Amino acid sequence: MLLIQFSIEVILSFVVLKVAFNLTGFPSLTRQLLPISILIALSMLGVDHLVGEDSFFIRNLVAFAVSYNLIKWLTDAKDWELAMTIAIAARVVTAAISWALLTFNLIHYERF
Repeated sequence: MLLIQFSIEVILSFVVLKVAFNLTGFPSLTRQLLPISILIALSMLGVDHLVGEDSFFIRNLVAFAVSYNLIKWLTDAKDWELAMTIAIAARVVTAAISWALLTFNLIHYERF
């Protein structure tokens, strides 16, 4: 189960970061975004392990902090405003997709 959760988080973070970088018009490389996505997924697993899986707000807060700092350190987006814009856009879209998937699973499997 952890491997599936980790894989989904890596893929989702990678795709959303790629789209966020393209929307801002800032170039990004796959070799820059892949470590960011992996570290975001690892931080999510750490939060789930330490706090619990029902910590949606804390998970997104930690993911935002990790993605903001890693975007500044690992990419060429050294400007804090650009890094903040990309991190906020990525986390909002990721939270919306996660909420939609959770809602779909609750409705599909009828677990309220």
